[in-house]
Amino acid sequence: MRLRIIAVFLFGASFASAAVPLQSVVFASDSAVGDPTRLVAIVGESMHFFKEQGIELRSILWAEAKSSHAAAEFVLLGRPAIDREVNASPGRFKVLAYAVQDAGHPTDAIVVPVRSAALTVAGLRGMKNFFTSFPNSLPLVKQLLAQNGFQDGTVTFSSSAFEFQNGDWEAAYLREPLLSLALAQDRVRILIDGPIFSSRVIDPWPMAAYAFSDDFMKTRPDAAARVAAALDRTLRFIRAEPAEAQAIYRARVTGKFGRELDPRIYTYRRSDEVPAAILQRQSDWQAAQGLVPHRVDVSSFGYRWPASDAAAPSR
Repeated sequence: MRLRIIAVFLFGASFASAAVPLQSVVFASDSAVGDPTRLVAIVGESMHFFKEQGIELRSILWAEAKSSHAAAEFVLLGRPAIDREVNASPGRFKVLAYAVQDAGHPTDAIVVPVRSAALTVAGLRGMKNFFTSFPNSLPLVKQLLAQNGFQDGTVTFSSSAFEFQNGDWEAAYLREPLLSLALAQDRVRILIDGPIFSSRVIDPWPMAAYAFSDDFMKTRPDAAARVAAALDRTLRFIRAEPAEAQAIYRARVTGKFGRELDPRIYTYRRSDEVPAAILQRQSDWQAAQGLVPHRVDVSSFGYRWPASDAAAPSR
């Protein structure tokens, strides 16, 4: 009888919990669905960590949020985009976590078509067209070409998906998952393997940030705390079960592209695990390269994680 009572109690609690309506939170991102910067959101939703906190993410594109003035409450933006938004409105976002490129997580590469005879960047002499899947890579790419004897203005740069598919380029900078897709299709071979940014600018290199809008934190503090708890649990899960997290992401990417792919991923760190000095150097570099209007003071960027919930060491 005691077992039956416990079973009824547990079932009743589960049913009651399921009946509670989920709070919808607008999640806006400037990354494509298969981009590994989105792995945290993908894993958190797949493992139901957000729903267990009573949260349902309503995903929209960042461009859609900007054009329609939708309330982007929880965002995933590339580092230059975060800086540009803070330039426009200081204090607008608080960063909870970063997708970080480092020596152990090379998520990009310089590639050439498989038919190319070039074995080095210098071997690309005479190149007319260079494709990049990430326009913010242009300052670094131009610097690399200049170091290998290319004169400014002799190469045309494009980020058009049509031109990439058309194949009218002699070299390209590719990020995951496009890099893995192009390799799987035998379209390219790697000329310089990654990590490109962290090996040539700053190591580690925070590529993108998960952040709350200031309005969201002020008007819906309970929902914000719940999203933060789900995000923290997801980050801990990724550390504890990296193979399972990778499998969840791989299944999503395979579904998107319709073929088996295994893209390389970032390391994912809470904002209090990334040194402020790294973030400031990165912001200064972006401003120096013209990727953002001017230097941003990153000292106020970070979300204030509860003091009792100290960050776990990064892998």
